[in-house]
Amino acid sequence: MKLDELTAKETELIELLRAHLVLVETVGEVLAVVGGESTGPGTADAAEARLVEPLRTLGLKVLGSWAQRGERLAGERLQAGDSHARIRAKKKSRGTASTARSR
Repeated sequence: MKLDELTAKETELIELLRAHLVLVETVGEVLAVVGGESTGPGTADAAEARLVEPLRTLGLKVLGSWAQRGERLAGERLQAGDSHARIRAKKKSRGTASTARSR
């Protein structure tokens, strides 16, 4: 398939990757394992071992980007005076105290 013959889904994926460039390298690493390009064919265990770190890295990058976006949007809402915007702090509770029955 030529680049000028991309499907709508392929075009959408390219646009998403362009919008989130921090993910491109890690997604490429995952796809290299899928295609057997990272070390060639092997066992499923070997492929799984090669995927662990890129997937962990991808997860961290995704959550980091998501959190940054959320913080930016929350800040914009607060500056705009949105009455539904509020600041949340991490809960400091250690849970409920144990009772004699639950010990």
